[in-house]
Amino acid sequence: MQQVGANRATGGIERSAGATGQVPGPSAPRLPGVVWSQPWLRSWFHVFVLQRLWVLHRRLIIQAAALFLALITIVGIYQGRDLFRAAGGTIIDIVAAGTSRAGLDVREISMTGLAISSQETVFDALGIEAGVSMVAYDADEARARLEVLPAIKSASVTKVYPTGLNVMVTEREPVARWRIDGVTFLVDASGRQLVPIAGGDEDLPLIVGDGAASGVGEIVDLVSAYPILGRDLVATSRIAGRRWDLLYRNGLRIMLPEQNPEKAMLELIRLDASSQLLERDLDVIDMRVEGQMALSLTNRAGAESSKESDVGH
Repeated sequence: MQQVGANRATGGIERSAGATGQVPGPSAPRLPGVVWSQPWLRSWFHVFVLQRLWVLHRRLIIQAAALFLALITIVGIYQGRDLFRAAGGTIIDIVAAGTSRAGLDVREISMTGLAISSQETVFDALGIEAGVSMVAYDADEARARLEVLPAIKSASVTKVYPTGLNVMVTEREPVARWRIDGVTFLVDASGRQLVPIAGGDEDLPLIVGDGAASGVGEIVDLVSAYPILGRDLVATSRIAGRRWDLLYRNGLRIMLPEQNPEKAMLELIRLDASSQLLERDLDVIDMRVEGQMALSLTNRAGAESSKESDVGH
């Protein structure tokens, strides 16, 4: 009787505190027309959202999951590197294969800083094979291989996940072209052979002869310091690995001394200013002996002019 009376007192609605003795709080906000209180409806909505995300971003989700697992694996391998080293790299190979299948292989390469080096040469030095995994690829070893190339002074190779490499190089500066045995190379101030060239780069001075590269920095600086001697200069020839001859388009040859060639060049410029020496019909100006100058006259009408293609062969 007491329970019935209580029901009547509350309008016929019985509230049960349940096993915990707590009264449920207010329900979550509801959208009009949607009965969210049904568990099956909430589950259906969650499944729909997940399916939608999977359809739209399946590739990204796979790559992100593979990358996450790869990073966790790499950290674990590093922590237990001594143990894994004994396993002969098998774990790393498995991880690399997995990440490659997930689309994390090297696909895009960005190269900057190339001026005289060819992209083919740099690509070969990078050692990238088809399907190589970003995880397995050793960027430090690739950088070391690049810096072995004669034309490259320094390099950096950076992984850009998920599929890219960023390659930046600093090249050595060529100061001249060296032609030897019919082959022309770009060389730097130290005489290092940088790259072979088929032609072009005519703005750079041409040097010829055995051992010419060893003293290229000095003669290039001297000729650049005195532009009048660089006018119509076809090539600078190294003689017996000790001294230089200047070869001009009109066939003139200026024979510089082995010691202190700059002093001889200054004397030559002084004489040209006072008597237009360089404009005379001369075949040879011999200054090999200090304090002496021997001149050889020629008939310019019958003389053949010199061309770059005629020297260094």
